Formats: sequence, C-alpha cells, structure tokens
Amino acid sequence: MNREEMDGRCPLVSVVIPVYNVGNFLETCLESVLGQTYKNLEVLLMEGKSDDNSLDICVKWAKSDTRISLVSRKDGGLGPARNFGIDMAQGQYIFFVDSDDCLPLDAVETLVDMMQRDSRIDIAAGSYCSIDEDGVRTGCTNLLYEGCDREIEGKEEKERYIRRGVASAWGKLYRTELWKRSGIRMPSVLAEDSAVFPSLVVMADKIVCTDKITYFYRNRADSLFVCASRHLTIYEFIYCYCDYLKSKGLFDEYRSALFRFTYIHLMAWRDRLKPLIPDREEYEKKVEIPFSNAVQECFGVELITDRRILSIGSYNLRFICHRVHPQKGDIHTAFTTTVSQFYNFQAVVQELYHDNSFRQLSLVNDREKKVYQDLANTDSKIKLIIIDFLDDVTDIAVLEDGGILTVSEPFLEADKKHIKIDHMVSWESDEYREMWKKSCRNFIALLEKKKCGIALIQSRFCGRYFDGEYHDFPDALEIKKKNSFIAEMEEYFISNIKREIKVITIPDNLRVSDAGFRYGCSPEYLCGGGLNEMADSIFKEFE
Repeated sequence: MNREEMDGRCPLVSVVIPVYNVGNFLETCLESVLGQTYKNLEVLLMEGKSDDNSLDICVKWAKSDTRISLVSRKDGGLGPARNFGIDMAQGQYIFFVDSDDCLPLDAVETLVDMMQRDSRIDIAAGSYCSIDEDGVRTGCTNLLYEGCDREIEGKEEKERYIRRGVASAWGKLYRTELWKRSGIRMPSVLAEDSAVFPSLVVMADKIVCTDKITYFYRNRADSLFVCASRHLTIYEFIYCYCDYLKSKGLFDEYRSALFRFTYIHLMAWRDRLKPLIPDREEYEKKVEIPFSNAVQECFGVELITDRRILSIGSYNLRFICHRVHPQKGDIHTAFTTTVSQFYNFQAVVQELYHDNSFRQLSLVNDREKKVYQDLANTDSKIKLIIIDFLDDVTDIAVLEDGGILTVSEPFLEADKKHIKIDHMVSWESDEYREMWKKSCRNFIALLEKKKCGIALIQSRFCGRYFDGEYHDFPDALEIKKKNSFIAEMEEYFISNIKREIKVITIPDNLRVSDAGFRYGCSPEYLCGGGLNEMADSIFKEFE
C-alpha cells in the first residue's frame, strides 16, 4: 500500500512554519515540506509582516496547495508565532520548521512511524545536518552517537537527554496533547527553544530518538547576531523552565541536570558576547553580573566564570573540557608526553620548524616543557586538573645534551636540522618504562602540592569506528598492545599518588571513533557520545 492510499488513515500532522524576511530560502523550504512522502499534512504559515517578498511567496503557495493555511501576524518573533500555530493546530502531531531550513523528503514519515509504535510517546527526535546558504552539508549531529538514549522514559534518561539533546524546537515531532496538557508555551524571549526544552523533556511520558537525519538546518551569515544590546537579556530564558518546573514541584528532582544545561548555555552566550563589548567594566556590568544574578535567583548558587581547567594528556581532553566548561581560558598542550615534560625538566634550546602554526606551537611547548611550567605555576583559578596517558604510547628522542623530545607527528614532519639526537627510545622498550616511571613520580610530586580537584580519565585507543555502521580498525593487535601499556601506566600512577583523585572510566560501548571527525578517523579520537559521557562524569564529581 503506497502513501497516497494510506492518507485517509494516517494521523494529521500540523507543520508550523514562522515566516519573516526569508524570500531567498522560503520556496526551498516549502518544496521540501509539501513534497514529503507523508501527505496528510496541515501546513500553517505564520507570516510576520515581512519587508521582502516572503508574503507573496506564501500567497502563491497557498493558492496552489489546499493543505496550506496562511496567517499574517503583527507580533513578530518565533515564540509567539509558534504558540499561535500550536493553538491553531488540528493535527494529532505538531512539527516545527524554520522557514530558511528544509527537510529530507521522508522526515515526517520517519518520525510518525516512530510515534505510532507506542501511544505513550510524546516526542520523536531526529538527527540533523547543517547546511550552508547554498544547501551544501557542513556537518551532521547524530543524537545516538552523542550519547542520547534511543528510548527516554525514566528520570536518569531524561536528565541525560537534557544534557545532551538538541534544544531546538525544530527536528522533533510532538504529540499535540503534550502541549495542551502541560500548558507549556514559548516565551517572547531570545533562545525561546532553550526556554522550553527542559520542561518538555520532563513533562513528556516518553521520548524516542533516531540516528536518521530528519532536518537540514541552514547556517546563514546574516543570521549571526552583530548587535550586542539585543542579546544582553538572553539569560531570561532560564527563568522559563526553572519557574515552570518549580510550579510543578519537579525542579528539585531535576536540579542537577537543569544547572548543567543552564551553565553550558550561559557560558556559550557569555563567550559570544565578550568580543562585542570590549570594555571590561561595561562587560562585567552588562553580562557577568546579570548572568550571575539570574543563576543565583534560580539555583541559589553563584555563577563562577573565572574557573579554569588544566588538562594534561591527549587531544580528547580538549573536547571534554569544552563540554564541561565551555569558555575560553582552559589550558591544554598537545603532542607531548609525560617523559618529555617531567623526566629531567630540561628545556631544549635547539629549535624545530613546522609550517603549520598549531603544530609549530606544539613543538615549542614540547621543547620548553610547557606542561611542567603550567603545572608548577598553577594559580587559584585552576579548579580542576584532568589527566590521561593516551599520548604516552609514543617514542621519545634523547638529545646529546640530555634533553628529551616527543617523537610526535609534528616532530616527524618538522625541519630538525638543528637537533642533535643521541638515540631514540621506543615506547615498547624497558628503557622507556623506567624513564616513564621516574617521570611519573616527578609528575605526582607536583600534583600532590595542588589543592584543586584531579581526575584521571582512563582513555583507550578505540578498536572501532562508526560511519552509520560499526567497523573494526585493521590494526587490532597494535591497539590492544597500546591499551595494555596505558592500563599499566594508570595502575602505577594510582598506586603511587597519595592524595585523593577521581578515576573516570569510559564505557566499552562508547570507545568508538567517528568516521566524520574533522581531524580524521583514527583510534586516538573518541566519539561525541564518549566525550559527553566523560564530561557528565566530571561535572557530577566536581559540580
């Protein structure tokens, strides 16, 4: 039975599309909506008195397809337009689409099929791809790959989805009854999607997620805000879900997840606003103080924005830091080893040269023992040190004067004509193990003087990668050998350090690399779900 034959028996889906000054993209949007394989649609165009030809396009399409209802509204903004669409909707389900975005042709069908599996399902969420102004894909977000559960029902699963899910209203199919029974409506504030996302998650009976792409989100150059004053009240969105859930007696139950959601979003907005307000006093007055006051009012705690993290180890730690603490100022040095930094603390005077600026900086940091310097000179703003030993499975070069360098990718690629190497030491050799143990003891001696929190991440090389399906990396024996040595190093570190540390393990099912990762598909890079799991664990231990 084809879709057309099924139309009469398929539940009506109300597609709500706010429209304002999107003449360049609106036709593409409408073509993708009205061309859906799922035909039983009610399309509500909420036109907001556009200054361009958007209204003319709406009128033309409304005349050509009886499924379209056109509403011209004076009060602008996404929130009021979507609310009016919710109140107008005749469908059993509601789907929001922004008028400069578009859909895969089977998006609605995919989500309806998911919803109909269980009458308790209130939200079906799809994954999405970002596109540029020309419609070219620039990246995709896979919900399952980011660590969201396929089915979300209990408190723990809902908290995880609040932390990891996409807060946007679009890309999800909602049961209309959820909006009616909860009374949730989008406020007339900026970040209106984020303002209602946690409340909807908590109030939903059940949520389902898929890794299938159901939305194309368009990044537009002119959609990036350039006016700081308009966004100075962005923090107001947090009152919406905090006040709503307090009124339902559910705030305390979800407080930890709500605080993490708030912190991540406010820190991201803080960094966006900072370059637009260069005067420090003005920035403190207009951003830092109002943001902190809002958090204090909602959660009873101060929003501390000058905390920093020192990460010592693999590149994964940089991404984990960003998920824990999304603001600039954290410290990480790539392409170095414990032996290079802590064996004899001897800086290497001779220079190496690389034509890539980041890799050149990494070589300088390895030569100058920057990790040692950062650790020795940590100030009170460093509140957390996170460590892994993934990069220690790397050969080293011992120089004629006793200096040590890491034989990293930048080292191998660099101009080394000024470097005089005495001998190379393989990470598999007994000599390396003895050098590493001495270096580790020196490292521990410095750590034991620090009063901040310390977390050891038990990182491993990934044996698999994901490109829509799981595949094994071909060098399984080499990966196993490296992981075995990392476990040895961790055991030595844990048994010798005398102060309290937190040890955080990555679940085996999340030790997977991403075939689409921008730096390449490689065993040393952890997938988004694994990074999120580590960030959640760190946030929980050191909140």
